[in-house]
Amino acid sequence: QDELFQFVVRDGVASDNNLAERAARPLVVMRKISGGSRSPHGTHTRMALATLFGTWQVRSLNPLAECVRLLSQPPRLATQTALP
Repeated sequence: QDELFQFVVRDGVASDNNLAERAARPLVVMRKISGGSRSPHGTHTRMALATLFGTWQVRSLNPLAECVRLLSQPPRLATQTALP
């Protein structure tokens, strides 16, 4: 209950989620125009890219520079936690 009414006790916290709804709208339109993704992997990829580009836009970062930065980093390998 404390988390639900943060807009009452904190200045600057909206009482609705209109900002999130408006941010998702272009994705919905694009999905409708393109006929959606052809696979679960395609859906996951589209959502991951939309999240990255949306975050960069909110933070006023250059999307091209951020893509280059991400692609120029060596991949991180998952560490194995259990031995066979």
